[in-house]
Amino acid sequence: MLTALFASSTQTSVASNAEPNSVMMLAPFVLIFGIFYFLVIRPQNKRIKTQQQEQAQMLSALKKGDQIMTAGGVFATVHKMINDEQIEIEISQGVYVKMLKTMISKSLSAGAVDQQEVSEKVAPKAKALRAVTKKDKGA
Repeated sequence: MLTALFASSTQTSVASNAEPNSVMMLAPFVLIFGIFYFLVIRPQNKRIKTQQQEQAQMLSALKKGDQIMTAGGVFATVHKMINDEQIEIEISQGVYVKMLKTMISKSLSAGAVDQQEVSEKVAPKAKALRAVTKKDKGA
């Protein structure tokens, strides 16, 4: 009888100890997922949302005569806007193609000013570098 009482109390203590251990075993996985979410997933979602907004803004600002680059890498000029989803582009003189606006990856007309500003900042440094290189070759 004493052994039966001892056996039942041991089983109860083992059963009660097993439940908190399973919860404690899940805690590190939940913690790792939480850290992963805040360090990787959430910033990536914000970045994607910002890129989508910039893309939509660029597409809505397109007008006739803008230089563009398609998703396939084709450089073209906007010939006319057909509707909100379609556009007609001129690939070469007299060659017109209809395409979806969403297939435009860059508007080069807006970037042309930025490229000019960059080249104005880089030109003096490049000139100085060429002068140094000429001195080295002459010596």
